[in-house]
Amino acid sequence: MVEFVVRSARHEEGDFVTEVFRLLTLEMEQYGGREATMNESSWGRVTIDIRNELKSDKSKFLIAETADSNRIGLAAIAIVNLRGAFTPKTIIHLRFVYVQPSFRGVGVGSKLIFAALEWGRRVGGDYCDLNVLAENPARSLYKKFGFSEVTVNMIKAL
Repeated sequence: MVEFVVRSARHEEGDFVTEVFRLLTLEMEQYGGREATMNESSWGRVTIDIRNELKSDKSKFLIAETADSNRIGLAAIAIVNLRGAFTPKTIIHLRFVYVQPSFRGVGVGSKLIFAALEWGRRVGGDYCDLNVLAENPARSLYKKFGFSEVTVNMIKAL
């Protein structure tokens, strides 16, 4: 059994968050996700955006870390306020959950999701949503937490 804690990412961990996001993006290609850019200047802009988000109270990054400071997982959550034509609601959008492959299946993803949902409750979220690729094996984990399929995103190459 792996012992680990989930903690909030620190402001100075923007580079780590970007690197995990890059790994996630590359991995999602195998499940039918869009192709990740190899352009380093694009990733530089992503890093700047993430550093800004780390300072914001509208988003949260959670890190799963072992006792010896090995960062083994990451979740990203953002507050989205539904307005306009819809009844006002505060949505907690689970942007992504990533666990290092060698630590999958031991509860890291579950603990990250649980912490994300708890944060969402604390900040007044009405509900939590997420996007997941149809072929992603993590769908079963999300279903265990009570997420259900509501919309279908259809895509066609032109």
